[in-house]
Amino acid sequence: MTALHISPDPAGSRAPEIEYVRSPSPPDGCHDRNGYVNRQAVECFLHHPHDGQVGRFTEWF
Repeated sequence: MTALHISPDPAGSRAPEIEYVRSPSPPDGCHDRNGYVNRQAVECFLHHPHDGQVGRFTEWF
């Protein structure tokens, strides 16, 4: 997991936004045999200092 942005929400807490980031690596043998597969991709996120995430680009392969 990757903490992408931490900012106060309207309620006043400082909760981080957490996302699972895609991997360009194929699953290892154990995960592949047990059906844990992923669609390989790389992602880029654009963040504004005050507005948070303002863009996302995904390249699938």
